[in-house]
Amino acid sequence: YDGARARCANEEELARFLGVFNGVVQAVCLFVLPLLSGRLLNRFGLKFGLLVLPLVVGGGALLLAGTGTALGIGAAFFWLLVVTKLLDSVVRISLFFPAGQLLYQPLPSGRRTAVQTMVESIITPVGGALAGGVLLVVACFEAVTIVHVLYALVVVFAVHTLLSAVLAKDYGRALMEALGNRFLGGSGLSLTDASSLRVLRDRLSSPHPGEAIYCLEMLENMEHEAIGSFLAGALDHPAPEVREHAVRRLQALDLRDQLSAVRERFAKEELPVVRAAAIEAIFSLGEFEDVEAEARYIEDPDGLVRKGALVGLIRSGNIEALLTAGQRLLELQHSDNPSERRLAAGILGGVGSSSFYSPLIGLLRDADPDVRASALSAAGKVRHPRLWESVIENLASLDCHRAASAALAEGGDAVVGLLRAAFTTPEQSKEMLLRIARICGKIGEPEAVALLKEHSAHSDKEVAVRVLQSLSRLHYVADSADRTSLTETIRRDASDAQWVMSVLAELPGAGAMKLLRAALQRELEEAAVRIFLLLSFLYDSEAVMNARVKLERGTEEEQAYALEMLDTLVSQGVKSLVLPLLSAAFGAQCQAEER
Repeated sequence: YDGARARCANEEELARFLGVFNGVVQAVCLFVLPLLSGRLLNRFGLKFGLLVLPLVVGGGALLLAGTGTALGIGAAFFWLLVVTKLLDSVVRISLFFPAGQLLYQPLPSGRRTAVQTMVESIITPVGGALAGGVLLVVACFEAVTIVHVLYALVVVFAVHTLLSAVLAKDYGRALMEALGNRFLGGSGLSLTDASSLRVLRDRLSSPHPGEAIYCLEMLENMEHEAIGSFLAGALDHPAPEVREHAVRRLQALDLRDQLSAVRERFAKEELPVVRAAAIEAIFSLGEFEDVEAEARYIEDPDGLVRKGALVGLIRSGNIEALLTAGQRLLELQHSDNPSERRLAAGILGGVGSSSFYSPLIGLLRDADPDVRASALSAAGKVRHPRLWESVIENLASLDCHRAASAALAEGGDAVVGLLRAAFTTPEQSKEMLLRIARICGKIGEPEAVALLKEHSAHSDKEVAVRVLQSLSRLHYVADSADRTSLTETIRRDASDAQWVMSVLAELPGAGAMKLLRAALQRELEEAAVRIFLLLSFLYDSEAVMNARVKLERGTEEEQAYALEMLDTLVSQGVKSLVLPLLSAAFGAQCQAEER
């Protein structure tokens, strides 16, 4: 700025010069940023992006210092300074800043934003202020000229270069560690630069299956153009989990150009689970020259391979293959052997098409619980409306209720109407009500939330707690229409609990009344749990649940702090009822634990 001002006749000419300079900077950045920045980083990696600024600007500073020493502060010095400043602005915006953003990526997603905010809002401004302060101090010494400052800058940029090289090296190590821990994630994540891609490719050969699979998923999520080659390469990984994952992703992505690699893997594979995945992919993706010859695998000695072959034949779309597989499927469905009927259910689940729902109707009512469990798993994948009534019938089964719950959770809003009918059936068992409440919490769709809200004040306290826990799992927040009814529920529960408290106050603590006191204390604690859940829907849920943890498990000081927090958070009309209850419930609990 000083050099430009010395060469301009007036302020207008100075403003014109600075305007042209800034316009050139913006124009060059507009060209470099979209057209070259990403390509350069992708090709040469993070190290290039971090080193280019200190090398270019440091080299310019060295050249300026030499020019100033040899020729003095003249026109040549000024125009070299202009070029250096132009390069600094362009390289900083187009390459250095984007490369710097990559350094945050190995951090866990929860910390990434916090660290980046601290660096950009605190550390960077403070560093700029310190640099400005140093320059102001230096300006007080008349003996120090700009040439001396430039020599000092050369040293600064030399250190900058060294630190950038260390950072680039440590980035690779940190990214490998992050991939090993599998905590990369979050919005804005980009692993398309050469350094990150190199790390990802290297970790594909990791002996840890989870790490290799995670890297494959990252490459797939970024839609890498060579994902087919990466998956094909993973077919030779020593871990069977990785080989199976690679086969199934090749099938799911319909990468028919890698079919020969899958055939090679099937020919030399020994493990049934990988062979089954491979034959399913081959039949699903391939075109048959001789269906009869290919179909010999539906009689393979291993059940997994038979299942994979039948699923692949059905999904192939080949009419002859479909007829061959369909006939064998019907034989399995009607077999006297439960294991073959179970295999038929597994095949229908593997196909996952609602067009093949019909055989499941009979299998869902099979006398063998293992067959029904397999059919329930398949029903959750097929999701045909005609299957849900049979699935709900199995929800009452002691042997199959978990499989039925998982299937219904996959049904979404489509099953909520049937669940509502089952929930409101007179004389419905408590176990069924508890299971339906849990399923609605897993579904999470608006209709399921509405069903849970309808029964948040259920007369059975255990069912009410399960309903409230499901709503809490869905991070439910009460709207204005629900706040009144929830507050009334809190008042009612608090009133009932106050009666329990009054009875406890009159009962002796020993002798024959000890068991009664314990039962009443447990009822008081259960009421406190319900009230905490209800409060979390009306107020800051995190603060409310933190207060609950401190009251349940904290020291006396932490309990006092929790009550004070609730006193600040909860409205006057509610806290006068609930705070004495919560204090009595958990205070007595802690005293009992101490005794």
